[in-house]
Amino acid sequence: MYRDQIRQAYDDLSPSFQVLAKFLLDHTYEAAFMNASQLALHLDVDPATVVRFAQRLGYPGFPELLGEIRSEVQDDLQRYTQPSEFTTDPASVALAALRREINNLELMERSMKPRNINKFTEKVGNASSVLIVAEGSGHALGQLFSHQLNSIGINAHTISPSPASVAATLSAMSPDDVVIGIAETSICQDVAHAIRLARHRGIYTVGIAGSTTWPVATAAELLLTAPNTSAIRTPDFPALMTLLSTLYQALWVSTQERQLAKEKAYSAMLRSFTQLRNNENHPDMPDRLTERPQAANGFGISV
Repeated sequence: MYRDQIRQAYDDLSPSFQVLAKFLLDHTYEAAFMNASQLALHLDVDPATVVRFAQRLGYPGFPELLGEIRSEVQDDLQRYTQPSEFTTDPASVALAALRREINNLELMERSMKPRNINKFTEKVGNASSVLIVAEGSGHALGQLFSHQLNSIGINAHTISPSPASVAATLSAMSPDDVVIGIAETSICQDVAHAIRLARHRGIYTVGIAGSTTWPVATAAELLLTAPNTSAIRTPDFPALMTLLSTLYQALWVSTQERQLAKEKAYSAMLRSFTQLRNNENHPDMPDRLTERPQAANGFGISV
């Protein structure tokens, strides 16, 4: 396989060949849709360098190397789209689920676009408020995510997509806000309805779903996918939780200056509060036991 050949030869490759090798290993899905000229243009190398690189690995030319890359991508996609066989043996189900989660996380890493992460952090990080809409078991994850956002100074809260909650909340929101819809299964229709209503009001919307064909995915302006290939239609918590954790870390970094200012203000306020308490517990009062009383004259008047 080309991956093994690249790893074995990597240390002896020229700098330009190493640039090509690293791109093919780290951005396989993107490389699979490029010919030699497109790859050369993308990496700012000579097209002849691409051909020589393939020959250095033992291929007649780049098309043969590209064919192997595309075959690997096709195998990955088949593994992603093909449902697992149903079984009643708990151990088999558990092991199949573990393999599926590993595949899902690998697929999520490969399919995640940096521009989508940057767009998410830009919109959410600068929003006046963030509304997270989720139902079922996804509501608990939404609450956890909103708690994380609030911890870094982003005003966020979570609601279930009931008609009353959606109407009351969206009617008070503005285009400076963001609505995030979390779908942990394919049947979260009400979350998709809330997303569509938000878009109709000019509010920026983000969909977090397990597939690009789920209702929430097609309703939102920006889609972030946490792949769900469960054969028994259960929520795929590991992929979803990993995606939310990834987004939180990206937001933390993008709002780092705000975090530092917040920590500085907190430290100053804590010092002031502690000083007030210390002054209250130890007041500067005279010692009444040692203070001499004033003398009185014969008329009972102090002198």
